[in-house]
Amino acid sequence: MQRQPASPDGQFGEAIKFFRPQVACTVQKVWVRGSSEHSVNLELAPVVESGADWEHKITVQVSTTELPKFCSCLLRIIPQVEYKYHGTDRNKSYSLQWQSGGVLRLDLSAPKKRLFIAITGEEVFWLSDLVLDQLHRNTSNMSKTDLINLLNRSFKGAG
Repeated sequence: MQRQPASPDGQFGEAIKFFRPQVACTVQKVWVRGSSEHSVNLELAPVVESGADWEHKITVQVSTTELPKFCSCLLRIIPQVEYKYHGTDRNKSYSLQWQSGGVLRLDLSAPKKRLFIAITGEEVFWLSDLVLDQLHRNTSNMSKTDLINLLNRSFKGAG
């Protein structure tokens, strides 16, 4: 796992990168285009001999309306989320699902392409911190503790 700080010029937000033998993952803080709201971009790229093939990555931006439920899944309030119709052509999707053994599976799909990564332990902690921070920026009138309590009340028992 690599943590990458935001760029000094503010063009790129803080990011976390995960690497596996078959796939690389970046989750990056972003501003939502045309608004003052915050979210995250999810990127998965296949790995080739020379490293991650970012030219063939799949990128999906979690919408601000999806962000609370996405965060609830990271915090294990709900076991999974799935969203479709992303991208300019509305042909991308993503899902996040808890698996046995405390493994969190992230899938990204685009036409004729699907990539996934298993995220574990410490990685889930730092990913949750990054995503919760973005959600908190959208709801800055409450503490992070209140935000987590609200997520629990809103989504506990929901699938």
